[in-house]
Amino acid sequence: MLARLLTRPCNIIRRVPAAADAYGDPTWSETSTSALCYAEQLTAFEPGDPHYQAEEWRIILDAAVVLDGLDAIEVDSVRFEVVGPPWYATDPRTNVAHHVELRARRTST
Repeated sequence: MLARLLTRPCNIIRRVPAAADAYGDPTWSETSTSALCYAEQLTAFEPGDPHYQAEEWRIILDAAVVLDGLDAIEVDSVRFEVVGPPWYATDPRTNVAHHVELRARRTST
C-alpha cells in the first residue's frame, strides 16, 4: 500500500568524510542515488528577517534506502538537508522496517 505513495523521483546525496583539504579542514565526498519518495511540506517561515526563508518537509522512502542525518535529498531539483536521524518505521509484530521517514529543511537568504 505504501508503494502507491512513493511516486515522486528524488536523489539521495550520501556524504562520507574524505581527505582533509590543503588547510587541514575536513572535506566530504558525495554520491547520489535515485529513489522514489513521498514528500509534503510541513512548515514555511520567515523568522524575523524577510530575506531569510526556511521550510521543512516530511519525506518518506522505501525501507531499503540507506541514509543518515549528514545526508541531503533532492526533490524536484530542490536540495534539502536531512534534519536529525531518519526514522525506520517497523512493524511491531515482525520488527521489519517497512519505510523510512525523515524531516528535511531548505533555507534561502
